[in-house]
Amino acid sequence: MGEQRVLPDGLVAIIRDDGNRLEIRDQTAELFSLDVPENGIFYAFSDDPRHGVCVVVAFDPPAMSSGWSDWSYRIDTASRSMERMGPWR
Repeated sequence: MGEQRVLPDGLVAIIRDDGNRLEIRDQTAELFSLDVPENGIFYAFSDDPRHGVCVVVAFDPPAMSSGWSDWSYRIDTASRSMERMGPWR
């Protein structure tokens, strides 16, 4: 089993498939999953004071023109999506 974190709504996020998929589940079953952004892997969770639990995506090569390789994404279970918040430090 991959790294996991309980989200504010009580659902659980689990990093699966060597960082290629983020599984969202309740206590009994998988509800949906999210694919990792292109050229990235999911590898950790972080607690952001403004956005709550985020998943960290590492990019190779570093994403965009910024040169940052690690980015924090907010998980939105209501819309079944992720939103890039910014570089993870």
